[in-house]
Amino acid sequence: MFFFRLISFFIFSSVFLHTSCRKETAVNGYKSSHYFYSVDRTKILYDVIPSTSLESLWRQQYVEIPADVHSFKVLSTEFAEDKKHVFYTYKILMNVDRQSFYWDSINELPKDRRHVYLPTTKTDRLEIIKYADPKTYERVKLPIACQKWYKDKRHYFFKHEKTNANVQSMKFDSPYLPYDSRYIFYEKDNDIYTLPYKGKITVVNEKMIYDDRHMLYTSGCDSSATIIDYKDINTLRFYDNDYQAFSIDSAVYIMGQKINDNNVDAASFEIVQFPYYKDKNQVYYKDTPLYSSDPSSFVILDERYAKDKKHVYSKGKILPGYTSEKFVADQWGRYPPDFNYGKDPSEN
Repeated sequence: MFFFRLISFFIFSSVFLHTSCRKETAVNGYKSSHYFYSVDRTKILYDVIPSTSLESLWRQQYVEIPADVHSFKVLSTEFAEDKKHVFYTYKILMNVDRQSFYWDSINELPKDRRHVYLPTTKTDRLEIIKYADPKTYERVKLPIACQKWYKDKRHYFFKHEKTNANVQSMKFDSPYLPYDSRYIFYEKDNDIYTLPYKGKITVVNEKMIYDDRHMLYTSGCDSSATIIDYKDINTLRFYDNDYQAFSIDSAVYIMGQKINDNNVDAASFEIVQFPYYKDKNQVYYKDTPLYSSDPSSFVILDERYAKDKKHVYSKGKILPGYTSEKFVADQWGRYPPDFNYGKDPSEN
């Protein structure tokens, strides 16, 4: 333990001394750790390895920027300008309007009077977001960290690609499953899809909505949605407060995946502790049945192990070579597969 503390202290001290003793001066250290004045302050340098990186302890990799020192201004982490040019990293941008170019710090995007752009390190030209109006293009304000939707005065965009959402009727009552007057929008395989709907949209929670025929569920950001054709909405039941497990029409779903087993019993189904569930017939690891399990004796031992009167389990699989009755923790909370099981840690 002392050795690791000593190493941590050495690294921290080295970073502090390195950054404080660097001869080059940051142009604007608050906005960027890449742009520096040369020692004689006659040149602008771009540090490919920023000072916040541990690699900068033993080397810098400067690229000289053909910029006017006196008018040079840092706009963001990797954007800057002088009186003639706009720079992305150390490159002069060739497809932006210098006079109107600016960094939209609220939406974290480069813009000019004509376009909204996306950075790309492959060329000296930024990628134009098609159909986007720079004056009104903004991130949709959602109460979650998953920010993929943008809008302007005419369109909604998903990951900066225009959608056919109606600007006037689009609603984000569910941040993962927005809808307008015609379609429900849902994510699948990192792309956006639409589902036409009929009747009234009901938002159950942030992960589930339904109309007169279909139910849509998603477990969260970056997750593909599940579409369920239901019969009786009154049979909907959740088994946890995180809405990860639910049933409808006697079918049970875990994070949108249906448990495909004839023995699953929605009435007695319950959560033990995620990712383990059970009903009167058997135990489940997520949506996978553990066919030889005994639900009445099943217990979770710690984040790695569980057991019933028949077997020991690890990550939903039977752990071979161990019997349930002998699989017990030592006085330090370690189980038989653990290194140094049964040995006093103070003697190591």
